[in-house]
Amino acid sequence: MSKSETTGKLHHLSFIESAESNFFESTYISKKFDNMAEKGNRPSSPSVEIKKLAKQTGNKKGSIFYVAHSYPTKVPVEDVMWFILENTKEGATVLDPFCGSGMTGLAAKLTGRNAVVSDIGTLAMHLTYNHIRQCNPAALARVASEILTEIFNEGSEYVLKLGRKHVEINYLVEADVVQCDHCSKKFSIWDALVDEDTLDSVSKPLCPQCETYIKTGSLDKVGATESFVAFWREGSKRLETAVVDNRWRKALQRVRYPKAKRLPLADISMNSNREMYIRCALHLHQIRSIADFYSEQNLNALSRLYSKIVAVKDRRIRAALMFAFTNTAWHGSKLRRYNARGGHRPLTGTLYIPQLRSIGNVYRIFENKIDVLKKYYETLERLQANGQVKLYQRSATNLRGTPDASIDYVFTDPPFGSNIFYADCNILAEAWLGKLTSTEAEAVVNKSLKVDKGGKSLSEYGSLMEDSFKEIARVLKPNGKMHLVFNSTDGDVWAMILSALRKANLKIVRTLSLDKVQKSFKGNRSAFGRENVATTDVIFELVKTKAANVHTIARKKSDAEILNRAWKNYQAQRRGIDNKFLVADFYHYLVKLYSEDNLDISSLDYSDVKAFLDAS
Repeated sequence: MSKSETTGKLHHLSFIESAESNFFESTYISKKFDNMAEKGNRPSSPSVEIKKLAKQTGNKKGSIFYVAHSYPTKVPVEDVMWFILENTKEGATVLDPFCGSGMTGLAAKLTGRNAVVSDIGTLAMHLTYNHIRQCNPAALARVASEILTEIFNEGSEYVLKLGRKHVEINYLVEADVVQCDHCSKKFSIWDALVDEDTLDSVSKPLCPQCETYIKTGSLDKVGATESFVAFWREGSKRLETAVVDNRWRKALQRVRYPKAKRLPLADISMNSNREMYIRCALHLHQIRSIADFYSEQNLNALSRLYSKIVAVKDRRIRAALMFAFTNTAWHGSKLRRYNARGGHRPLTGTLYIPQLRSIGNVYRIFENKIDVLKKYYETLERLQANGQVKLYQRSATNLRGTPDASIDYVFTDPPFGSNIFYADCNILAEAWLGKLTSTEAEAVVNKSLKVDKGGKSLSEYGSLMEDSFKEIARVLKPNGKMHLVFNSTDGDVWAMILSALRKANLKIVRTLSLDKVQKSFKGNRSAFGRENVATTDVIFELVKTKAANVHTIARKKSDAEILNRAWKNYQAQRRGIDNKFLVADFYHYLVKLYSEDNLDISSLDYSDVKAFLDAS
């Protein structure tokens, strides 16, 4: 972390940190919210409805539990509930030391089990607390409505005069201005990518000046401009749209609204040495601070909204309002992609800024998030979730406070090597919360950032995972069980994980797979074919073993004979796969097959699979 980044963070902490507002701090949580159940409330048997939820198939990513707040990765709570009910008895204690958004803790609470959940991330603390702790839905909606009414009475950033009527902007599309590498003329990428009549993406983008085919991703960005607007007219609920012309630009320039006090958030620098800064080429968008992720209007609107939320006296309502706010801050950023069919949202697990950005109305986004949370807390209330949950902000390498052999069951979904950098991806929300997650203890493998510049090597990642697995083994009861969700495209990462598990005396006894197509769990299969699908997460079932001499696993080359047999089976079963998805689809098919047939998965590397297909 750079000096300027640290200074900005501390400045912001001094602005909001107090005994009243600091609900996400580890010391406060561990002291005040160790037992997050109501006083005198004891865990009871799960209801019939909860058992049905745990057994249901189909897409669970649209459930109220899943959509309450965005997060880079999330196993649907219904799936975790199934594992808990299948592998524990009433009164059992469940552990998740990489709790992320808190789905394991929520699943334990819903099924009437006890849980100990922890993570190093500030956003993880914020989300887990708010997912698990009940909040009065009516009171939350009332206070949010009062805040928005007060803001609207003061004046909105999104209301402007167009002709004789006032209109309210729903979203404004900001487009990159690029330079054609053929004619050297500058143009809005909107004019090349979007059909003006249908507003859909065109199949073959052409330079609007010389009509030459262009590769939009390779063009030099020279600026940005507003290109399209969706709005409501005064007295009408019907959404209208328009391409931004000079009339609109003049109207946008005339918008007047109360200017919010500049928050210290704006001074938090976005360190150019962060992995996601490099991968997402944020320098092309002149991102130097957190404030640069927002338009001027949206940063002002978020600042006004934030200032009113932190002034709310009721601690639980304030925390829930911030729960809606941090999701709003993500959707209100320049990360939000334009989609002609609606459903504008940023990509999760990245800080990618698209060429066509949907700059949303912060207040309407917040209003929608409050509606979602109202339904969420009403659902928790109806289901009478009453398991007891302890929440800690700590590294999985040191589960301090959790005694030896005290855990009956572990369900966890740790970082997958170089896939997602949570501290980077969560930085927007954490900046508003006032505390950035330290990258020092984060279990990742850097591909863009060199070790001498602060990056982590595969061996460092392996050491962190080994220490974490040893801590899990320490607190797990002798007859306890663990389910580990893991996936990677890197054979070296697979080898490192298998070595770390062996050194922690954790033995894989079988594999399961979460089928994202059929949305169901599949057990072991002993031969090729038979229900193998491509889009799966591998779930290892592990038990503790006695200490033994173990050796480090070295990655082997993929077995050509196995690949040939698998390819024949794959071709017989999978038809109509687009060639651009073929390598990834076949690779995931192999991951499932290797896991179910107890083959050495450390030999399965994406590059080997790609080379095999290229030669086929």
